[in-house]
Amino acid sequence: MKNKEPHSEFTFQIEPKHYFKHNYLTYCNDVLVSMLKYADEEKMASVSISFDDGENEEFEQDENWQEWLITHGHREEIYEVYYRHTFFSLVADFCSYMLESINCAAKMKVAVSYALLRKPLKDTLGYIEWLRVNRNSMLDLLVSGKPEDLVITKERAREHTSLIEENCNMSSFFDFRYNKASETSLEHIWNNANHLITTKYKLSKTEPGNLNFVFADEAILRSFSDYYYITVPAIMSYAVNLICEMFEEFAPLNKYTVLMNKLNRTLRSLEMLETISFDDAKKLYSSGNVPIVCPRCGLKMKMTDKRMLKFISNKCTCIRCLKTIKTGRYIFDWEKVDFVFDE
Repeated sequence: MKNKEPHSEFTFQIEPKHYFKHNYLTYCNDVLVSMLKYADEEKMASVSISFDDGENEEFEQDENWQEWLITHGHREEIYEVYYRHTFFSLVADFCSYMLESINCAAKMKVAVSYALLRKPLKDTLGYIEWLRVNRNSMLDLLVSGKPEDLVITKERAREHTSLIEENCNMSSFFDFRYNKASETSLEHIWNNANHLITTKYKLSKTEPGNLNFVFADEAILRSFSDYYYITVPAIMSYAVNLICEMFEEFAPLNKYTVLMNKLNRTLRSLEMLETISFDDAKKLYSSGNVPIVCPRCGLKMKMTDKRMLKFISNKCTCIRCLKTIKTGRYIFDWEKVDFVFDE
């Protein structure tokens, strides 16, 4: 048996080089959680249906209300209700697992952090992608199909992610999530994290005299921690952008709210992935000449370097009324105010 030092001898914490990416992951989770809270407060899972004279009483007396709605021309409303309920439920499930994984990664509970990734990144996100590309197909199977019909196979996942990549100009990181044959895939890592002995796939086979992750020393754990912060923020960025775009398609938000949240997500993700410098980020933001509008007094503030840094560092304060805009979440501050224009 390999001689490894016990984990208890090490004092684990987030390494300074991972601070920014860890903060980005918590930002992404907070964006989705704040979106869910706002949607619940605004009852966005509900859909209004207008009845003709006499239909309301007829509807209330019919025991099979779903069939009645379809028969009376409200099929699309039924699908929309199912869609929103399923969408929000999946996002809530995604957040629950991702938050625990992120917290475990911060505490260097490496095996647990990877084990918790499989469901949200492979299963839950897979169903969200299915909703995105063919919602009625999935909802029909959910209502009247067999559980076997809803299994997300590798082929089905490839079909859905290919459509999203083609139509939405996003990378779904398919290989990281589904390709067991890829050396860079998370598949064999979370397989090892969930089982002490693995023998089926070459890349995840347990070494002789070892138990997966049980005898890992500090160097091994830190290497897996490094890989977590390389791969997970990139996939999380894709997931959050996909979910927000789906939400914004039916949520009654003004255009300024959608624009500022997209800019916020874009700047943070580009900086996190180290694909853009601060000067380039500044040019990206200023190219549209978009000011920050105070949601309290309506003051339009120019996006200076200092203000941009404040904006992507979780809060920005109005220079006139001192209203603080919290930007480390989905920003709804500009809703229900008269002075924000949609142009």
